[in-house]
Amino acid sequence: MRALFILALLWSAAALGAAAQTIRVFVEHSGEDALGLQVASALRDEIRRSPAFELVFTEETSVYIVALSSLDPDEYGYSQQTRTALSVVYQMYNDEWFNYTISHNVWICGKSKIKGCAEDVARDLSVLNDAMLTGLAELASGSTN
Repeated sequence: MRALFILALLWSAAALGAAAQTIRVFVEHSGEDALGLQVASALRDEIRRSPAFELVFTEETSVYIVALSSLDPDEYGYSQQTRTALSVVYQMYNDEWFNYTISHNVWICGKSKIKGCAEDVARDLSVLNDAMLTGLAELASGSTN
């Protein structure tokens, strides 16, 4: 299993490229609640503003995929929506088989915190990207712990 993971890292080295290049990110959203849609839109805006990432519009042209699933946790829409529950899955694209899941998280975002939630998701993606690049550098240098 470890060998398979190392092969995946080596395969993705070309896709990640040099640190100065932008990393292509696709954001997908499933869910019909208004606040979830707003978080997805705000996340796309964060990716557009980022010097490290480039927003792309198809999974096949991406390096990373951020898959958001949202729902209104309050009474199936019988109340005014004040928050959204988000499942966030960070993946690396793989055209040969299933995408590689790198990490996942669950968030509750209040109506007044949409931008902050999007910033947090983008920050997590940046941390994961840094960890991937560090892992590749350690693998290339032979200094794995």
